[in-house]
Amino acid sequence: MIFSKLKNIVSDVLFPPICLICKNYLEDIWKEKFICEKCLATVPINTGFYCSECKKRMPNYKKICHPSPAFIYGAATTYNYEPVKNLIWQLKFRGQRCAAKALAEVLSIYCFREAIDWKKFHGIIPIPLYHSRERARGYNQSEIISKILINNLKQIYGGSTSIDLLNGVLIRVKNTEIQTDKNMQERRFNLENAFSVVDLEKIRNKNFILIDDVFTSGATLQSSAQSLKNAGAKRIIALTIAKV
Repeated sequence: MIFSKLKNIVSDVLFPPICLICKNYLEDIWKEKFICEKCLATVPINTGFYCSECKKRMPNYKKICHPSPAFIYGAATTYNYEPVKNLIWQLKFRGQRCAAKALAEVLSIYCFREAIDWKKFHGIIPIPLYHSRERARGYNQSEIISKILINNLKQIYGGSTSIDLLNGVLIRVKNTEIQTDKNMQERRFNLENAFSVVDLEKIRNKNFILIDDVFTSGATLQSSAQSLKNAGAKRIIALTIAKV
């Protein structure tokens, strides 16, 4: 115990923990979040959920706007907020895994405010990367965010929340092209049959939370959610840090 405390003190001296947004030093619990209380308070948090078909906001996530989409979705904030966009960029393209902790904190606040009934869901499924892309990056950012979110939920709700991470039940079987320069129709065609369910028994007649970093066109989430629906999943909510 003493050695652990000394190690932490030395680590803080050599590598002072700073907020990834304002670059000020962090103290106490904020050291583990990589974002300070002041910066976190400035992040605009959304309310309600959205229809993945028309993007219309739905104050009550039980309400169905269009019956055809395989999921409804919630985005914690907007991608147009520069500090959040920068954090996502650091996580995805700069190898800064610690940015996932700050982003997961934003998502945790949104989830808490929306009072999601976690007992009705059987697991959290991070959107998988194609194996070569994950190998090149060294990690799956959605998986890291999912793990931190689950840990945050357990701290908030204690033993009343026992939702698990279901990693590996949904896999990416198609090495899709970069989506940036594609229109909606091209994005959907690019992601057609991109995902596959490995373990049908873990999916059939159950409800799930899908986690991704950004909602742009919704094509990735639609393709993955449809694969889960085809495997027998009942209800799916997709959560992202931000939406464009």
